[in-house]
Amino acid sequence: MPRRTTSPPLAVGALIAVLAVSVGGGWYAADHLSHPAARPVVAAAPAEPTYDASAPEDAVTSPETQPTQAPPAVTIPPAHNSTQSSGTPAEPVAPETETDPTPGSPSRQGPPPSAAPTRRPTVPPRPAPRPPKKTAPTTLAQYVRPPTVTVEEDQLPAEGTAWSELVALRNRAGTSSQERADIEWILDLARLAAAPDAPDGRKATARRALRFNAWWYRTHNSPAQRVIARDPDGVLLTYRKGHGFMVNPVATMGRWRNLNADWDAPALADAIEGMLVTRGDRITGWAALEYYDVPGDPTAVTPGVSGMGQARAATLFSRAWQMTRIPRYAENAARVLRAFTVPVDDGGVLATVRNPGTGETGPWYPERAYPGKESWTGAALNGFMAAILGLRGAADQLSGAPDAAPATPITTPSGAPADASQPVAPDAGTVNDAAAASEIARTAAERGVASLITFMPLHDSGAWSYYGLLTPGKPWRTYLADLNYHCYHVTLLRGLEPLYPGRGLASVADRWQGYVDQRAATCPER
Repeated sequence: MPRRTTSPPLAVGALIAVLAVSVGGGWYAADHLSHPAARPVVAAAPAEPTYDASAPEDAVTSPETQPTQAPPAVTIPPAHNSTQSSGTPAEPVAPETETDPTPGSPSRQGPPPSAAPTRRPTVPPRPAPRPPKKTAPTTLAQYVRPPTVTVEEDQLPAEGTAWSELVALRNRAGTSSQERADIEWILDLARLAAAPDAPDGRKATARRALRFNAWWYRTHNSPAQRVIARDPDGVLLTYRKGHGFMVNPVATMGRWRNLNADWDAPALADAIEGMLVTRGDRITGWAALEYYDVPGDPTAVTPGVSGMGQARAATLFSRAWQMTRIPRYAENAARVLRAFTVPVDDGGVLATVRNPGTGETGPWYPERAYPGKESWTGAALNGFMAAILGLRGAADQLSGAPDAAPATPITTPSGAPADASQPVAPDAGTVNDAAAASEIARTAAERGVASLITFMPLHDSGAWSYYGLLTPGKPWRTYLADLNYHCYHVTLLRGLEPLYPGRGLASVADRWQGYVDQRAATCPER
């Protein structure tokens, strides 16, 4: 049962002041909407569209999924009936005429089970003709918050039956229905995780997705839009068309909309720990929080990592260690931080990007890593800045006074001390591990800021900011941020300025805010 607290200990004052303006530090998100007192199974979308008052949905999927116009109010789809979401009557398929392979046997073509990507030479990006100056979006649409769903443990099917339930639901869905496509992708993920050499963290992620999707599709059709769901451990899942509900590490650790605010840092870290995938041996290797969808390739199920996700995991584990002094939290922070020393082509999140005009190079931590692709691929600007903030937050927490006991004891809902069998005072080895991890985080953050400054001009069209320079499915340097992400860029720059003063970040924020003012638009308060 998750530990919950209504008054978690305060973090170091200076760190809170810096990170309160952004969710870049993960645990420290201070500007989310309040969590509802009651916990309904389904919460409807707001009656009127409003600007997102916190960070965007943390780029859980590409902004291509963000609405370009404010859609009408939406509701969660009704329970199943004889007509599927495709608009055609369902044609049940008897199990004996269409059986599903057991986990581990192929059904449709998918990726090899190995998590290690094939190393391929990095090809520098070939710039398209430079867009004309003063490029700006043609529309500045409001961001509409997606509806949210919560589910309790006693509502979910048992792990042993979730697979068979989803197979039956898939077989009953219309052959061209959205439900069938969504469920098939989740089953493909389960097959990947069931491979003999699949790591335990991947299996845990697949089980979590299987159970939630089995619960959802028992009584609901596919949603007509993105939906954010919370499971009994505080883990958030995001619905995406063609993929069902996928575990979303970035949104989970960013505490999107305070949907999992009842879980303190140690409790949420425990849930995330189970999904860590070890790369190499546990002592000298590192750990990844994997994503499995591939933007631009809707049927692919391929393990991938996120610089933003790794930074948020480091911050979450660092916060849990700061609160409890339990050694494994510092160890896990160190494991996820090592991803920032591993090149993207070797499966990590360290890319070396290049300005094709000047030849300058520098490090970048892509929001979604694409081994073997051009190094700017998936390198979203907001994800990079959020990763820098998360790295700096982890560095500060891990370098905190190691001999200080938590200001407030962490307890379970029953009142018993949390992890009573674990030592609260760290030993010398743990202190050294925390200090070493802090240095990795601080160095990666410093190198990231220097690279951000170097490549900032490429992200400025002269009238607006670019979401990224080479987003999958978009030509080089053509994908402008929508209003929500442009304003998020401004917020992140203002959050970085006090940490790295005198480097011009505030002047960029002022200039980009000026672009908004010139369009007579308004950024959301954060």
